[in-house]
Amino acid sequence: MKTIFSHLSLFLMLLHFSPMSTSYAGEQVWQSVPIRTLNQKAAGLKGGEGFQYVMDITYAPSDPSIAYFCVDTSQVWKSTDGGSTWQHRGRGFLANGARSIIVDPKNPNIVFAAGFLGYHVATGSKYPAAVRGIYRTTDGGKYWSLVRETEFFKQESKGQLFAFDSSSGHTSHTSVVFAGSHSEGLLRATDGGVTWNSVGFKGKHIIDIEKDPLVPGRLTVATEEGLFRYSDNSIEPVGTGLPSWPRSIALHYQNSKIIYAAVAKYGVYKSSDGGKSFERSSNGLPSNVFCADIACSPVDSNIVYVSFQQTGRLNPYYSHDAGKTWKGPATIDKEKLSHTVGQWFSSPIAPHPTDAFVAMVSANGRARILKTVNKGKQWAYSSTGFTGGKLGVGRTSIGFSPDGRMVFFLIDHGCWLSEDGGDTFRDLGVKRFRALTSPVGAINGDTIVAAVGTWTEHCIEVSKDCGVSWEIFGNLLDNYRFISFHPQNSSVIYAHRYRSDDGGYHWKKLKEDVRAVYRQNGDIIYAISADSKGKAVIKKSTNQGSTWESPYVTAPFTQKGVHEIAVAPDNQDRLYVASTTGVWIYYGGKWHQRGHYDGLAKDAFGWLFVKCICVDPNNPNVIYAGRWSPGRGQSNGIFRSNDGGITWENITWNLGPELSVWSVSVSPLDSTVYIGTSLGTWKYEGDKTQSIGAPKKLRTK
Repeated sequence: MKTIFSHLSLFLMLLHFSPMSTSYAGEQVWQSVPIRTLNQKAAGLKGGEGFQYVMDITYAPSDPSIAYFCVDTSQVWKSTDGGSTWQHRGRGFLANGARSIIVDPKNPNIVFAAGFLGYHVATGSKYPAAVRGIYRTTDGGKYWSLVRETEFFKQESKGQLFAFDSSSGHTSHTSVVFAGSHSEGLLRATDGGVTWNSVGFKGKHIIDIEKDPLVPGRLTVATEEGLFRYSDNSIEPVGTGLPSWPRSIALHYQNSKIIYAAVAKYGVYKSSDGGKSFERSSNGLPSNVFCADIACSPVDSNIVYVSFQQTGRLNPYYSHDAGKTWKGPATIDKEKLSHTVGQWFSSPIAPHPTDAFVAMVSANGRARILKTVNKGKQWAYSSTGFTGGKLGVGRTSIGFSPDGRMVFFLIDHGCWLSEDGGDTFRDLGVKRFRALTSPVGAINGDTIVAAVGTWTEHCIEVSKDCGVSWEIFGNLLDNYRFISFHPQNSSVIYAHRYRSDDGGYHWKKLKEDVRAVYRQNGDIIYAISADSKGKAVIKKSTNQGSTWESPYVTAPFTQKGVHEIAVAPDNQDRLYVASTTGVWIYYGGKWHQRGHYDGLAKDAFGWLFVKCICVDPNNPNVIYAGRWSPGRGQSNGIFRSNDGGITWENITWNLGPELSVWSVSVSPLDSTVYIGTSLGTWKYEGDKTQSIGAPKKLRTK
C-alpha cells in the first residue's frame, strides 16, 4: 500500500507542476471517432453516441451556458453552449469516474466531483481507495485535484452527494461545502473544499443531500436508514409516512416545506411540512415502475420530473402541479438523432437554473443527453461530442475489410458498420445472445463474423449479407478474444478455439485458442498455454491448427499474465506479448522484457500492466501498446515504438495523461491507429514518414 501511495503522490506532484497548455508535441492529437448515424450527419451534427452510464448532470447556477455531467467510467464532461455539445474534462482525475457532481453557485469554474472506481459497494470495496474521493477543479475542469480521500459507490438512484451553503464565502466562491461519503457520513469543509471533517451520519450510507433553498446551512439528507434534517450539527429524523427510504429527494425552491421523494416501487411521496410527514402523490404514474430519481425546477418548483429504473419506458414523467398529477412525455427524440429509443436505467435530471421550460436528462442504457424546452412534454437529442462506445478486447475489436469497410465490435452495444472510413455508422442489428456485448469480430466483403454474448461467454454469429441477416451458432460457447480471416484465403476463419473452412457456414473445434495469425502466411497461427509451473508457453501451428508445436523457449512470465499476442508482419518468429509486467519480445531464441527504463513508464500506481499490443501491418518497426490499471484507476495511456520495440514513447497527447486503453488496432489499408477507451474510439493517422525495414536486433539485458 505504501508503494501505491508513493507512486501516486509522485505522479500527482509531477502532473501538478507540468505545463497546462493544450498544445502537444508537433501538434499531434488523437481525433474522436463518434459512432455518427446518417441522421446525425444530415442534421449537421458531428455525433456522439454516449453509451456509458451517466451518474449525474448539472448546470452551473451562475452561468447556465455551462453544464457538466459525470460518468462511471470516463470522469467528467463539460458543455459551454448549454448542453448542445460536450467535451471531456478529466486531467488529474485518476479515478475511473464520478458518482456525483456539483458546481459552486457563485463560480462556474469551481466544481466538485465524487470520484470512484465505478463499482457497487460489494465489488468496489475490495480495491484500494487511493484515488477514490472528492475531486475539485478551480479552472473549469482543465485540471482536477483529489482534495479528500473517501468512499463513493454506485447505488439505485443518482441522488446528489454534495451541497453548498451559498450564504457563506465571498462573491467569487462559496466557503461551506458538504459531501455525503459512503463510509464517513456527512463531510463538511469551511474553506472552499480544502479540508474536510465528519459532522455526522457515519454508517448511514447517504443517498441524497438537498440544501434548503430558504434556510442557509440546513440540509435534508436521505439515507438507507431513512430521511433526516441536518442543521448546525443537529440531526433530526423525519419522514413519517414513507413506506421505504427515499431513493432521491427534491425540495421546492419557493416553499421549502414542500419536499418530493422518489420511493422505489411505491412511487412518489410528498411532504408539505418540511419532511416531517409524507403522503403518496403518484396520480398518473404507472403502477409497475421503480421511481428512482426526482428533481424540480428552481424557477417554478411546481414543475417536477421523475425517472424510472425500468427498461424501455419513455421517461422522465413530469408534473406541472407540484406532484398532484403526472404525465409521460409525448416523444423522446422525435427527430431520430439518437442510436436507440427509450432508456434502460434510471437517469439523473438537471432542471435549468433560470428557465422553467428547460431541463436535461441522461437517457441511460445506450446513454445520451436529452433536453426539453417545454417542461418535459418532449425531449430531443443533445449529446454531440459525448462518446463512449467502447471497443472490446484487443486489435480484432475492429474489423477491416479489403474493400475499405470497417466494423466496430463494442462492449455492451453490438456491431456497427462504417462504409465511408468512419464518417458514419449503422447498427448491424446483431442478434442478442443473452446480452449484446461483442468483444471481437472480423469482416471480409459481405461476410461478418462476430462474438456476441455476455462479458465472459459468447457464441459466434455470422452474416453473409453485411448484417442484413445473422445465423447464430449458439453451441460454440467461449470467452472470445480473437477472430480473424485467413489473410490469403477468406474461406478460412479463425475464431478463438474454432475454425471455419467454408466462410463461416460450418465450424471445427481446435485443440488450442488462436491468439494471432502470421500476416504473410495465414496457415501459421499462434496460441498460448502454460507449463506445470504456470509459465507461458507460446505454441505455433503451420497447418491452420491441425497440429501444434512449441518451438519457443518457455517464457519467464505466467500464462495468466498474458493479455494479447502479436507477431511481426515480416518475421513469423518475432513475437510481442502484452503482459502485466510490460511488453515481452521473443527474438533470436530469447525473451526480452521492455519496461520502465525503455520508455514504458510506470503508471501512477507503480504498475507496468500492458493490456493490448499491435504491430503496424505495413511497418514492422512500429508497435503500439495500450495500458491498464484494473481495480486501481486510470492508467497512463498509449505507447509507441518506432524501432521494433527497443524503445518506447508515450503518445497519449490530448487524451491524457490519465487514460486506460482497452484495445489498439491498426488499419492494414493506411496504417491509421485506432484505440478503444471508455471515452469512445479515437484515431491517429500515424507517422507515414517512418521507413519500412527490418526491426533492429535486441540485446539481452
